[in-house]
Amino acid sequence: MSTKNKTNNFVTLQEIEKSFSAFPGFVGIDAISLQFTSDIYILNNFNSNILKLNWRNTTLYINYHQSGNIKRLTLKSNEFGKITIDKQDSNSSQGLVTIDLITEHINIRTSSILEIQNRILELIFEISKNIEINIETPSGKNIVIKEIEIAFTFANLNRIHLQTRLLLFRCFINDPQPNLKRYDIKCDSEDYHIIESCVGKFQKYVLYDKTAKLINDGYLKDLKNYTFRIYRLEITLKKSKVTNALNTNTLADLHDENIINFLKQEGQKAFNNYINLINESIKQTDEELEFFYHKNQSYDYIDKYLINLINNVTKHITVNTLDEEIFIYLKLSFLDNLKNKARTIRSFLKKSMEQNDIKEYYLSEMISWQTLLLLNYFWKFLCYISNSKKSLSVPIQKTNGLVYILQIKRYSNNTRLKVFEDIIRNKTKSTTFENVIKQRWRNLDLTKVIKKIRIIL
Repeated sequence: MSTKNKTNNFVTLQEIEKSFSAFPGFVGIDAISLQFTSDIYILNNFNSNILKLNWRNTTLYINYHQSGNIKRLTLKSNEFGKITIDKQDSNSSQGLVTIDLITEHINIRTSSILEIQNRILELIFEISKNIEINIETPSGKNIVIKEIEIAFTFANLNRIHLQTRLLLFRCFINDPQPNLKRYDIKCDSEDYHIIESCVGKFQKYVLYDKTAKLINDGYLKDLKNYTFRIYRLEITLKKSKVTNALNTNTLADLHDENIINFLKQEGQKAFNNYINLINESIKQTDEELEFFYHKNQSYDYIDKYLINLINNVTKHITVNTLDEEIFIYLKLSFLDNLKNKARTIRSFLKKSMEQNDIKEYYLSEMISWQTLLLLNYFWKFLCYISNSKKSLSVPIQKTNGLVYILQIKRYSNNTRLKVFEDIIRNKTKSTTFENVIKQRWRNLDLTKVIKKIRIIL
C-alpha cells in the first residue's frame, strides 16, 4: 500500500471513530442541491489562472457568451460538491446559482439543517476570498431545495446477511426485485453491496455497504482487516417530493424536526410493510408446500421443499419463505389430519436446522428478527432526538479508540428452538403473527445488541 493510501486508511479510521463515538447509528442530511438568484460580480479579466489550484482540490469549467462575458461557470470538488453559476444575460449582474453540497472526504457523518446553512455561507465567503467571485449572500427564504438526500447510517459488528438487507430495504420500499450491484472488491466479490429502487421519478431508495465503498474508493484496506461494517440507507427526494415529504422546499423554512417527522412516517410505513411482507411470506409458503405435498404424494415433501429453497435463492435472490418462524404460522390446510399440525411444524423446524452448514441456506439466519432489531433502533433513535430536542448533528466524543456498534448476529439452534417452542405451546386460534411481533417490538432491549469495540489505528 502506498504512503498516500496508508494516510487515507489512518484518517478514515479516525473519522469512523469520531462518527460512532456516541451512537451506533444516526440520521441526517447526506447531500443537498440548492438554487437561488443573486447578484454576482466576476472580474472582467477572469480566467482559469485566477483559481488557486490548491484550494480544496477544485476544478474550474467556463462557457462564454459571444460577447466574451461568462455564460456558465462551474466549480467542482470532491470536498464540497459543485457550484454552477448561470448568467443568461451577458450584461446583467444577476445569475442563477446552483449548489450541490456533499459531505467532505469519506462522507460518513451527515449534517443538520443548521450545519447546511453555515456551510453555504462559509462556501460563498471562501469563493469570494480564493477565487474572486463575489456572490451576494441570499436570504434563506430565497434558497430553494431542488434535491435532498436523507440518510440513516449504522455500524454493525460483522457483515449483515444479504437477505436481511433485502428485507430491511423492502420494508421501506416494497419492490420485490430491486436493483442489485457490486463494488469491484475481490475479497467480497460474491456479495451485493448496493440495493436500490425508485418510486416514480422523484423518490429513490438506496441501501449500501459503506465499508465496501470506502475500500472500493481506496480509503480503507482489505475487508478482512476490519471487524465492523458500516451501512447506509439513503432516501433521495427531488422536486415536488421535497415539498410533499418535508412540507416545504425553502431552506429557511426547513428544520431538523421536518426531517425527523418524515423519517418517523417512513419508520411507521416500514413496520407496517414488515408485517405485510411476513404475512405474504406465510401465505406463499403455505401454497408452495401444498404444491410439493401433492407433487410428491406426501413423500419427503419437506426435504424437497427445503432443497428447492436453496436452489431458488441462488437464482432469484428475493425469496418467498423468509425464515424458520414462518413455519409456525402455516395453516397446512392440505393435511388430512390437522391434529398433527404441531408435530409437522416441529418436523419442519428440525429439518431446517439440519441445513445450517449449507452456505446458501438462509432460513436459520432469522432475517425477520435481525430486521426487526434494525427497525427498532431506527425508530427509537428518532424518538430520542425528537423527544430530547436534539440536533441532527452527529455528536463527537473522546473515545480512546472505542466506537459504538450494533451486533446483529445469528442465533443458535437452542435459542431459536426455545422461542419457537414457546410460541407453539402458547398458541391459540386467535394467535397471529401481528400479535406476536407487536409484543416482541415492545419488549426489545437494544442494550443487548449495542456494543463498544476498539478500532486499531
